[in-house]
Amino acid sequence: MTGDGWNLQTVPWVMVLLLATAGSSGAQTAEDPARPGIAGAFTRIRRLQQELVHTPAREDLHTALALEYLILGQESLFENEISSALQLNPRSAQANYLLGRFDQEIRQDPAKALLSFRKALDSAPDSFKAEYYLGLCYRTLGQPEEARVHLKAASEQSSYDWPFRALAELEFEQGAYGRAVASVQQALERGSSEPANYLLAAKIYRANGDSVNAIAALRRCIDLDPALASPHYLLGQIYSSKPETRELGVKELARFAELKDGDP
Repeated sequence: MTGDGWNLQTVPWVMVLLLATAGSSGAQTAEDPARPGIAGAFTRIRRLQQELVHTPAREDLHTALALEYLILGQESLFENEISSALQLNPRSAQANYLLGRFDQEIRQDPAKALLSFRKALDSAPDSFKAEYYLGLCYRTLGQPEEARVHLKAASEQSSYDWPFRALAELEFEQGAYGRAVASVQQALERGSSEPANYLLAAKIYRANGDSVNAIAALRRCIDLDPALASPHYLLGQIYSSKPETRELGVKELARFAELKDGDP
């Protein structure tokens, strides 16, 4: 829902976590689970509004209030506050980053979003999140070389797995399987408990003719999330390709169908 109706489901929880700050490799990041979320948003909004009554020219307060409104799905209020923040400080890394995320994920306008991410990077060159989302914008716009530059920069500056996973996905899409393997292995090292890393690794290994590692990655993916249907499908495809494991393939495809049918 858009507009001014309070809708706690408008912005997915994962997006809320990622939106929180432009971040840098040495600062608290939005992935910190201790960071407050929706539950305390109304209290924080009241506090910020009270502070703005006394100090209306503080860009940081407008930016913080904009984030709270976005968490609650208040798109028009978000735009009002982020506009006020940028009027006070057009170079604000945080405000430009949030505007970029809004245009990228809510407005679905990567061409516009990348302009904001570039402004965020101009003011905060160590913002790996701005680099990451700038890379995603270029990838969406069909500019893989530009996307690679920024996803590599984000990967080098961050201790998280998801920049390397995005880089691996890009290399996989481009058919650069050697670079894809190297990137996904980095993602696995940094996120060894993330099923998505193993699922992507399996796809890359399989495309690279390495069925042994593909099977191992899929088995690990299933261990981490038994409810996922996709790894069973890929296992079924791999096993069905050889006569000696065809029976296993049938079982895996049956399990895939069972899990898929159980999806809401």
